[in-house]
Amino acid sequence: MPHAGQPCPEKGCGGTLQPYVYKGQVARLRVSSWAYAGSLGARHYYGKVDFRDEEYELSWRITAGEARLLNKGDEYDTYKRGDKSTRFVSTEQLDEAARKLFEEKLRGLGCLILLEKDSNPARPVAFDASQTEAAARLTALYDEFNAIGGYEGDEKRAEEIYDESCEVMRQWQDD
Repeated sequence: MPHAGQPCPEKGCGGTLQPYVYKGQVARLRVSSWAYAGSLGARHYYGKVDFRDEEYELSWRITAGEARLLNKGDEYDTYKRGDKSTRFVSTEQLDEAARKLFEEKLRGLGCLILLEKDSNPARPVAFDASQTEAAARLTALYDEFNAIGGYEGDEKRAEEIYDESCEVMRQWQDD
């Protein structure tokens, strides 16, 4: 089978073969966490999505029950139902907020929201239907990376998986 840059063997092709490039743009979900010894085991996550020249800070609306929990032991009782919070209690809740942002502001723009962490493969969080192929490839690589135990489990294969995910990303992004 001919490779990219070689003459096209089919009639009417019009030149040389081009590499397959995913037509889309990447929005990156950046996650930070906070854990403090004096916080009695509390752990919070914060997220921002970067897309083009925009940065979206993820947030959610507090329910009455959550407000009661947050105010427990707090002499100021500052949280009320409906207040906006940027502090998430789990990464799953953060993913859900990223998907909601995608539906409200990014759907139809040919974008894929990815969680990127250190030197691990990126994990798709939300994407347009036209991006299903790239999202499936990245999800499979992310799942395989975790199944082998990451770099601690099989360093050589983990590096190969990471390199392959980077290649998918290079193909994906518009120049």
